[in-house]
Amino acid sequence: MLDSLDSPFMHDANSDNFKALVLENSGLGPVLVNFWPKISGRCLRHYSNKPC
Repeated sequence: MLDSLDSPFMHDANSDNFKALVLENSGLGPVLVNFWPKISGRCLRHYSNKPC
């Protein structure tokens, strides 16, 4: 189970760094983007039996 964002492969993108993090890196390989609304917050426990 993932409890934090302490990974060299996970980043918080925003309108200022989206081009560099997502668009430019997509030329190097697949890029997975998880969009979430601020009202929901991040759900890092996608595969647990506990609700986020």
